[in-house]
Amino acid sequence: INEVNIELMVERTTHGKTKELTPWKIIKTCEPVIRLEYHLSDDCLLWDEYKQPLYRLTALISGDTFKDSKTAVFGMRKFSAKETQFTINGRVTFLRGKHDACVFPLTGHPPMDAEGWIRVFRIAKSYGINHYRFHSYCPPEAAFTAADQEGIYLQAELPFWGGLESDSVAAMLREEGLGMLKSYANHPSFVLFSHGNEIWSGHDRVEKNIIAFKEFDSRPLYTMGSNNNIGYVGPGECSDLFVAARTPYTHDTTLTHIRLTHAFVDSRDGGILNTQTPSTEVNFSYPVSQIKIPIIAHETGQYQIFPDYKEISKYTGVLRAWNLELFQRRLQNAGMADQQVDFQKASGAWSALCYKAEMEAAIRTRGLGGFQLLDLQDFPGQGTALVGILDAFMDSKNVISPQEWRQSCDDVILLLEFPKYCWTNNENFHAKVKAANYSGKSLNTELKWEIMNSVGDILHTEIFPNAIVDNGYVHLSGEINFLLSAIKKAEKLTVNLSAENGHYTNSYPVWIYPASETGQDVKDIIVTNKLT
Repeated sequence: INEVNIELMVERTTHGKTKELTPWKIIKTCEPVIRLEYHLSDDCLLWDEYKQPLYRLTALISGDTFKDSKTAVFGMRKFSAKETQFTINGRVTFLRGKHDACVFPLTGHPPMDAEGWIRVFRIAKSYGINHYRFHSYCPPEAAFTAADQEGIYLQAELPFWGGLESDSVAAMLREEGLGMLKSYANHPSFVLFSHGNEIWSGHDRVEKNIIAFKEFDSRPLYTMGSNNNIGYVGPGECSDLFVAARTPYTHDTTLTHIRLTHAFVDSRDGGILNTQTPSTEVNFSYPVSQIKIPIIAHETGQYQIFPDYKEISKYTGVLRAWNLELFQRRLQNAGMADQQVDFQKASGAWSALCYKAEMEAAIRTRGLGGFQLLDLQDFPGQGTALVGILDAFMDSKNVISPQEWRQSCDDVILLLEFPKYCWTNNENFHAKVKAANYSGKSLNTELKWEIMNSVGDILHTEIFPNAIVDNGYVHLSGEINFLLSAIKKAEKLTVNLSAENGHYTNSYPVWIYPASETGQDVKDIIVTNKLT
């Protein structure tokens, strides 16, 4: 065969409507690999979390005695690293991610159809999530197809967790990674590639594999692993991003932490949230200053909620909730079964407050790339980790509404920074009002704040007119100064923020106490923060 006829036919689908683009025909010399360019020109629409135009290209090749065709679906986008942040098609974005540990209790495996994944992604999006990290596994193509349609940025991961001490295992992982790229890299949602989870040795083998992956396909951004050496080892020269819970240092210090809590075995006293006075001023600016590529905070959160035993009846598939049944029996044997709802509501409220603190600490950090929650949903693996505000089935626990959750997890977040939650009435409440904007457009809006007492009366309100918030930044919009002398008894106040005619809101509680209140003699009371 000397020559072949080639025809390229292209369709673009946007919002369910399909448009046929100009076909292209050419006669080429027959070779094992024929490279062609199809110019989209003015018909090129870019893919991101807000718009998902997808292209279907069909290549027909024929000769005197044969005819064949191949179809590929793809999107046009450029996901890049710019200094310490990510960009999509040239604009800065922030990854509001969740960890996915393949939690599908009815089947024991992930959905193999796009519809199953669309349900999952739409629930996550309703809570402000725009990013998924697959923990030490790569999902089936159905997940990429659904993410393409829903505008979710995916991080696929090789199935490895531990020390990479074997050349044969490294070779197997290299073939697996190349297979992932061959099969899925055309999907615009496939933006990040991780070599595995918490790899603690064999980094030279990891680096060789990453170099091979980049040579094969440079479109995804690559990391040598998620939280390798618990963050004490840096990202590696071949990494485009750093996924970790801390940045390298000679010893443990909260200064380098990229999330508010750690296991006590990983960090002295359990991290920032367990050791510092509660405030809304915490951020991760120091670790961001130490790493010159984008950082994603690893497995942020992990705040447990007491079980809801009504979930047991949902396990009608391949798994049985033995753990929940055991916990329920223990509660019954202790004579406390009537308190289950109270325990669940109280721990759920606490968990939601802690997640709010975590997400806002990340979002208020200028230059941070994003976070990956552990988790929006429960993780029943590794024993029991009831760390989600959704259960293992992605159903709500009725702990917090999607609307309230999005106050701290959305493309625009209104932030209030103040040094403490408890004040006395001889003080002046002072706070900074900031706005983080990753919406893809600049905002020029009124930003309103008000202070409300415990019965709903508005004590004071003001408006910052023409609060300009450029995309990709955390901006100081104004400051609040409010004299507390009119508060004569202990009371909870709420500071409410709103912008874009109430489309974006946030609220913060503060507690005010009389300064002159005299208590009992405390000379015989021991105050300590440790028990030995």
